[in-house]
Amino acid sequence: MKLDYKTLEMISELICGDKLADKLFKDNYNDCPCYRKGSDLPKFFNNAGLECREFTNETRKWYVLDQLENYNLDSSIEKVILRLAHPKEYYNNKIHEEVLKQLNVYLALEGFEVIIDGIEPRLKISDSYIPINKTTKTCVIDYINFNKIVCDEKLCNILELRWNEIESCLSAEAFLAAIILMGSILEGVLIHNVEKNPKDANQSPYAPKYKNNTIKKFKHWTLNDLINVAHDLDWMGKDIKDFNSSLRDYRNLVHPIKQREDMVYPDQDTCNICIQVVYAALNDLEKSFNSSKI
Repeated sequence: MKLDYKTLEMISELICGDKLADKLFKDNYNDCPCYRKGSDLPKFFNNAGLECREFTNETRKWYVLDQLENYNLDSSIEKVILRLAHPKEYYNNKIHEEVLKQLNVYLALEGFEVIIDGIEPRLKISDSYIPINKTTKTCVIDYINFNKIVCDEKLCNILELRWNEIESCLSAEAFLAAIILMGSILEGVLIHNVEKNPKDANQSPYAPKYKNNTIKKFKHWTLNDLINVAHDLDWMGKDIKDFNSSLRDYRNLVHPIKQREDMVYPDQDTCNICIQVVYAALNDLEKSFNSSKI
């Protein structure tokens, strides 16, 4: 294989990793394995089984491009591509997927594609095509009648608006935003119901307390507090409580520092699980509401 100079230029940028690191980690490049410092570049080529000249105080992209032009004279360029696509270069599946996705966009114009066979990347011939922008996906989620769960018309309208926004987020593949909205809806329903039943809620052994041992005001209860009290009052089954604890963890990714620590990037599958958890929780709460437990 021999690649066009423009393709080599785009691959050189992917090897340096600046743009992808900025997309995934903003300015915190040191935490992103797809970003390679000047001293990392010779190591990358060596790991691909290739010899390269020493990196000097020069522009990283031009150093890489110079190496790629030499490797492009024979089959050595294939080794570069396979190493760039190898999971061993990255400690995070999400980052590896992003690199592979971008690399295949560039290679598609040359009629090639990299696939992962087990854990090993493999280059294959594919039909050349021009990538085009995706059309907007439509995503339909089940209708929820919040009037059957809360008895506050204004709150009901807000919950319905947020439910509709979840559908928009899923269609736009804004998965983190969708999960944060799911958690906010569950929190809104639960806090409404403890406000309607303050005596029962405050008497629960799971009701959170201040340092002076008094029960916290409801506005200071966390989603975890609300879930535990709801289960204690039989508004929510244990299985639903346990699943909602996972939803709570994802919802806490609203804090960027939490996401940085956990290195979690929700995807379509994560949203599919979380939406089922919300369905089940609201179903339990609706049954409790209709049986006058709430």
